[in-house]
Amino acid sequence: MRLSLPRLCALLWLGLSPAPATAAGWPENYVVAEDSTSPNGQYAVLIPTADADDQWETNYLVDLKEKKLLGKIRGAGYFERSPRLGLAVLWADDSTWCAVEYDERWGFSGLSILEPTKHGFTQTEIGERITKACDAAMAKEQRHPTGGYANLYENVTADRQVKVNALSFTNPKGLDDKSFYALFRGSYDLKSKKWTSAVARALSQDDFDSLKLAFEYDAGDALESLKTIEREADQASHLDELLNQMYQALRILLPADRFVTLKQEQIAWLKTRDAEQSAPTKLKLIAARIDALSKLLP
Repeated sequence: MRLSLPRLCALLWLGLSPAPATAAGWPENYVVAEDSTSPNGQYAVLIPTADADDQWETNYLVDLKEKKLLGKIRGAGYFERSPRLGLAVLWADDSTWCAVEYDERWGFSGLSILEPTKHGFTQTEIGERITKACDAAMAKEQRHPTGGYANLYENVTADRQVKVNALSFTNPKGLDDKSFYALFRGSYDLKSKKWTSAVARALSQDDFDSLKLAFEYDAGDALESLKTIEREADQASHLDELLNQMYQALRILLPADRFVTLKQEQIAWLKTRDAEQSAPTKLKLIAARIDALSKLLP
């Protein structure tokens, strides 16, 4: 995701969004955003259609079963099939809350928690902490500090936590200026309405690249990309590079004691791989190991 920048993030706040009048029914030229419906089918995010007269109209949280607008999502600005904007909605399994991420061209512009109520919903903006932490980490490396653009990799948990990894970077167009990078890791707790952990650190470009690959890894996509490579030797080189970057990402993310154990496991696995004489079998071994390592990402 996303779901990562000019800041739409306001100061951390919590407010009850009033339900707008529904006498006129569903607003014209609006559609339910793709992949925004809650697991129980009751709630979703409503956005303007691509051909709406004013595509910058607001987004709504809606009750699909009651055909009811619960309220406007503050700081939102996304419309159907927007070419440079993004929207990701992650619902808790019990459908009582969700995390909503809005993205602009280079990174996220807002991250909010929405909690439906009987007559509306509450919205808590939590993205500003991520932006400030990443910018502060990169500022220590820069002679003339500038803000960065952050891509988010978040998930929601059964214990009402939003777990966030964020990769921030400057110089998105790769111009002559030196680029700077940072990693944010944090957990936001809905019960206490606060970040229970929030740490950012500067990164090298190599570490940034390894983490980006690891966070965005998808086994199906990796298999499809492998099919485009004809020679087995080139396939092996491609998988070895992917394996090395996944391992490097875990070196950054795992606690030191856990990584020591992983290092020992990796050495033992490498002996097994190197002893395999069949090239196709060796490719399968490497692909399986990459998948196994990806599951260790915290």
